[in-house]
Amino acid sequence: MQDRHTFGISLTQKPQHAMQADVAEHFLTERYVFCQRGELVMGERLLRIRTQDVSLGGFGIVADDPIRPGSQGILRFSTIIGTRIEAMHFTCVARSCILNGMSGYRIGLQIIEKTTATQTLLKGLTDRCASLYKLG
Repeated sequence: MQDRHTFGISLTQKPQHAMQADVAEHFLTERYVFCQRGELVMGERLLRIRTQDVSLGGFGIVADDPIRPGSQGILRFSTIIGTRIEAMHFTCVARSCILNGMSGYRIGLQIIEKTTATQTLLKGLTDRCASLYKLG
């Protein structure tokens, strides 16, 4: 099968943003819906974000402004775990950043801080999210 080309772009090749999304997918385990407001701190820059999903490997978020894949930052938010409100923060690296329709940018974050405490927090969070959407 021959590639069709239009204006020098192969229609059978994935666009760059789709390849970046594939890179992020590589790092994700099973994802769960997790909608929370928070912020992403990148040096002096503070982005207001909304989380969309969580996995043991990272988060899917939406922000009004784009960030460069490879950029590092700290994701901060508060959520209810059990009967308490827990403030959480995770050191992350952006693996993808793609346009999200008319509502900002979809960003894939990989957690790069692999401490026992971080993994325990993530496990508790994913377990809670999994139980909320359990069918049956």
